[in-house]
This record gives sequence, C-alpha cells and structure tokens, in this order.
Amino acid sequence: MVLEKVWLWLGIVILLFGTSVVFAHESENEILELFVVPYHVQLNDGEIRKMSANAFYVDGTYVRDVQGVTWRSSDPESVSIAQNGTILAVKPGVVSIYASLNGFESAQPGTVIVGDSVVEELNIEIDNTDVTVGQTVNVKVTATFSDGETEDITGAVNWERVTNDDAFEVDGRQLTGLNEGYGYLIAHFDESKSESLRIDVNDSGYLGLMVNLEAKDASEYL
Repeated sequence: MVLEKVWLWLGIVILLFGTSVVFAHESENEILELFVVPYHVQLNDGEIRKMSANAFYVDGTYVRDVQGVTWRSSDPESVSIAQNGTILAVKPGVVSIYASLNGFESAQPGTVIVGDSVVEELNIEIDNTDVTVGQTVNVKVTATFSDGETEDITGAVNWERVTNDDAFEVDGRQLTGLNEGYGYLIAHFDESKSESLRIDVNDSGYLGLMVNLEAKDASEYL
C-alpha cells in the first residue's frame, strides 16, 4: 500500500514538473558551439528572411532550430533582425548576424549581403604560417566588396587544402599542424577564392635539436 502511494505521488510529480525538469537538464548542458543557419544570405532592399540556430552540446547532442536564442546584427541600419530570427534588408551593405544562447555567442556568424555588391578580394590572415606538429593557430578570412566594404566572413567560407603530407587541418577559425611537411591553404566564398597561402609544418622535436646544435656551435667561438 505504501509502495503504491509512493508511485502515485511520483507520477503526480512527473506529471506536474516533468517538463520543467527536462528544461532544467537541458539548460545545464554546456553549449560547445552555436551555428547560424543559413550562414550566407544575399538579399535586395526590403526583402526578409528567417534565420535559425543549431546548437551542439558537450554531451554530443545536436539540436536544430534551438529555441530561446537572442539575435544581434553587426549593422542594424543595413540589416535589422527581430528576436524571432527574421531579418529585414534595409539598405546595401555586408552584415554579420550573431546568435546567443545561455550567454554563449556563435563564433561564426551568418553573413548577409544586401544589394549588388560582389566580392573583389579574399584575404587569409593567420597568426603564423610556420607551425609545429600539434600547434594550433588562429586563421580568418576578410572579404573586400565592390562597394569598398570589408567583412570578416570566416564562418561562411569553404576551406581547400592542397597537401600530399596531410600536414595540417582547418576547423573554422583554427589551423592545426598534423604532420611534418607543407601545403597550401585556399578560401572559397561564392565564386571567389583567395590566393593560396603556403603553410609549413615542422616537427617540434627536430626544431629543438637544431636549436641545441646551433647553440653548441656558437659556444665554441666564445
């Protein structure tokens, strides 16, 4: 009889609070990355488009069109965005759209181009083109448009690696050295592409040995 009452009360608790318990569990799950979808939009003045966000959590959960997102436009005078994710093209320009959830903001924004501006140049910027195996460096792509505007479009580009040694890999805004060798990195956006950038990857152990040998040789002349 007592056991039946326990199960009865447990059922009532789940019925009344089950939904909020699930929400609390999800809110405690740390966000690893937040993706703005679509990542590239081109509109004319007066046009609208619905944006959404996908969340990737540390436990491996991937949620599409996640709710509760706060939206931000880098230039509301060119592209405004309502908190339901609807963007409105107001005047020509290149704008980044950011999504935030539980204090976490998307590292790679969506890019919105209003008007007939076209990309004239893509430029890869990187901390260092000489990296060691296992080292990670920051990399980004800046686009120059025909109207003179420049914009960080790293989140919207497709990366191309040209390397026979599988010397490095690129994930979003980070490049990591994998194996000793070299290769070339190219960024693609729409029908434009950047100039190829040479990346050299060296083994840190070999570099340390060379430094020690050079120091030893120099000491002979002291």
